[in-house]
Amino acid sequence: MELGLRDKLFRYVAYEEALRRALESVRLLEAEEVPLLGSVGRVLAEDVRASRDVPPRLISLVDGYAISSEDTAGASASTPVRLRASRSVYIGEEPGSLSRGEAIYVATDAYLPEGADAVVPVEAVRQEGDFVELRAPVSPGSYVLPAGGDVSAGQVILEAGRIVAPQDLELLAESGILKLRVRRKPIVALIPVGSELSYTREGGKKLEIRHAIVSEALRRHGAKAIAMPIAPDDPSKIREIVQKALDEADVIVTIGGTSVGRRDYVWATLKAMSEFEPMFRGLRLKPGRVTSMARVRGKPVVLLAGHFQSMIVGLIYVLLPMVRHMIGLEPDVRRVVARGRLSEDVGGSKFKKFRRIVFVRVEEGRVVPLRGPSFCRAPVARSHGFVEVPEGVELLRAGEEVNVLAAYGLWG
Repeated sequence: MELGLRDKLFRYVAYEEALRRALESVRLLEAEEVPLLGSVGRVLAEDVRASRDVPPRLISLVDGYAISSEDTAGASASTPVRLRASRSVYIGEEPGSLSRGEAIYVATDAYLPEGADAVVPVEAVRQEGDFVELRAPVSPGSYVLPAGGDVSAGQVILEAGRIVAPQDLELLAESGILKLRVRRKPIVALIPVGSELSYTREGGKKLEIRHAIVSEALRRHGAKAIAMPIAPDDPSKIREIVQKALDEADVIVTIGGTSVGRRDYVWATLKAMSEFEPMFRGLRLKPGRVTSMARVRGKPVVLLAGHFQSMIVGLIYVLLPMVRHMIGLEPDVRRVVARGRLSEDVGGSKFKKFRRIVFVRVEEGRVVPLRGPSFCRAPVARSHGFVEVPEGVELLRAGEEVNVLAAYGLWG
């Protein structure tokens, strides 16, 4: 089946307008409950409040002796105070109570016995048989943490919209939080397109690896990717696989078959499907200008280019912002990672109306462009990030100071 060029033509839109349409096409996903140990990397759907004080009782901050500060009044080098060291308390043990004139050994984080209001570090006492000797008075509260000294019951400890980090787990556990409500992960179906492709190189075909790149980037930004069967260059097969993906995923992504060549069938195939709604057909980005988007049956379908640099740009500028928006995160994944002076001119008059993305290395304060057609992989792999030449600007000149951007989750 040969589809007409007219069904594939581009109507390039400015990036900001395309992003607005992309974000408006999706909704904030619902919340689900997950166990604490499965929550790292998930986005909180609501504020998390401590259900109890941390610590729940007075605890020792050091290995030492729990005492009553009153027993140390008047202690000095010439008139030391001797306290009977009767027993020990370790973490999790019930400490009982402290008698007058008594010192009880406590481990770090152990509860203090009733009647104790201070701890003396082991290195600050002299032990003689069953007694410890103190040569200075001890202030109430020394080396102890009161109940609620870390977190108070009812206090907000993590706010909605935050990504749960590994270092949050112990605080959550100690606060009595064993389950969390988080945003459901967006499910993204990836459809590589091309009769020359295979997941296993069978029959001498080209190994399809681009879906794995996109999948890993999506995982790092809170989404779950599923690899669909590779779609051959056949509109009926493309349609069949897209229909299946629409049943299984929140977002559908095609990789390749996106342009206007004789075997680039994806846009025209979508256009012929029922409930098709175009969002944008092409971006004023270079590379990445063939990136397109539609909705089919109310679900977003993002068309990424087959050429590597173009695919990466579409991933950074459209797909990742969209899935982040679905779980309540700031959409933009770009970060300024360096600043330096260009080693040579970048840009040109041919695509002056486009925002141009130039992959670069930073070498001793110099920003060095890495040249190569959008087909080439090495400029991305060797780069430290990229520079943007704004729309309407013909050239950024050698020696000009520029920001180097990198996409979180793709560059280290």
